Amino acid sequence: MATRGQGLPLRGTTALITGAAGLMGGHLAEVFIGRGANVVLADVSGDAVRERAESLAGRGVRVEALECDLGDADEVESLVERAGELLAPVDVLVNNAYIEATSRFDSLSREELDAQLAVNIGAPLRLARTALLGMRERGRGHIVNMASLTGKLAFAYKAHYSVSKAGLIAFSHALDRELADDPIGVTVICPALILEGGVSEKATEAGVDMPRLMATCHPRQVAEAAADGVEQGRTEIVVSNRPTGLLAGLQAAAPSVAWRVLQATGNAQYWAQLARSRDRG
Repeated sequence: MATRGQGLPLRGTTALITGAAGLMGGHLAEVFIGRGANVVLADVSGDAVRERAESLAGRGVRVEALECDLGDADEVESLVERAGELLAPVDVLVNNAYIEATSRFDSLSREELDAQLAVNIGAPLRLARTALLGMRERGRGHIVNMASLTGKLAFAYKAHYSVSKAGLIAFSHALDRELADDPIGVTVICPALILEGGVSEKATEAGVDMPRLMATCHPRQVAEAAADGVEQGRTEIVVSNRPTGLLAGLQAAAPSVAWRVLQATGNAQYWAQLARSRDRG
């Protein structure tokens, strides 16, 4: 039985990683495999996630793939059970899948908004609920929720994304406290802007220059932080090349001051330019 507070060693566990065909999912899979975990990789793109699983085979652990649309509530409800049948009961759930867009809030279609809420916050909660049932029975487990610094700082043009990530942060802390007497841990990871792929790649394509004082990180750092969170029993880890605690504190205590700081450092303008480039497209 795992002891809460000491973390859960990954070696020999079974981890379910969502959004596993993407950049971040690939780094998570490699790090968890490197620490001895067997992994089930899930993604909406069946061909891509199967290719990812094949590329990670032969490393001394089992690697399996499942196609799953996290926008479909029925598929979400059955994913943990399917992973258990395919490999072994899920010890570690990594809620990594997400949909992100930088745009004016009112430029989003109803379908886009619904999809983001379903995948970014609805699916993690549903998966956590189903995973917890088995974790309680076995007396061990850990849930990792991949959030974002955006959930703490509420950037303009990220309103829809911010609310989902802020919700994931709040959910993680609330659930962690609820499980205080259980040998099950919860970790939320809050990365700054990830430098490879995703938003940073779209910004480069759109000719939007990154501010010199932008908080950033690399995907491998984020994946290592997620694994550390499980093994060290940590509740929240912010991954950033710059200190962000003071700014997050300002956001909570004096939001208008925090906004002026974001404007003065060019962060606000970065997201505005990126949103305009998307809306023009």
